Amino acid sequence: MSERVEEVTHWWSLADRVTVIDVVGRLRARSVLEFGPGSSTVALVDGGAQRVDAAEDDLTWYNTHQRRLVANYPGVVRIYFYVWCDPLTIPTLDARRYDLGLIDGPREMPRRVATIKYALDHCAAVLVPLEHEDWRERFDGLLGPVVRFAGAGRSIEVIQTGPPSFAMALVR
Repeated sequence: MSERVEEVTHWWSLADRVTVIDVVGRLRARSVLEFGPGSSTVALVDGGAQRVDAAEDDLTWYNTHQRRLVANYPGVVRIYFYVWCDPLTIPTLDARRYDLGLIDGPREMPRRVATIKYALDHCAAVLVPLEHEDWRERFDGLLGPVVRFAGAGRSIEVIQTGPPSFAMALVR
């Protein structure tokens, strides 16, 4: 699969955090699959998630989050190292189903396309930060893969958050 997705990185804003907390609460999401653990993981737990399986493809960040997140949220947050590939497979997680998926990784934006597809295959709902101010016109960004992978039978709600994410697509 060849996707043209521009490289963009940022830190989470307060509006991003509030949106994640709101979505978790509104959906009563108890189990979450997250790509890209960090401050977003804390927002998931603060929103009410009782189990967060966070997937990380960078060994340095994997080790950091073992110390920071797993240690502070024992029994709730689990970090899983995976090797990125397209199509994506994570043998430890492949058979699991989740209430919600959150796409905040991997760091390289073009690789997020495979994580969006994986999350849509394993989660009842998926939240994807769109990460572009002109997200309405940018189907070469993350909105294009979200729309294409969502297919028939799923709804897409766009929640405007302001910079740096600008908007998040909630697929159900």
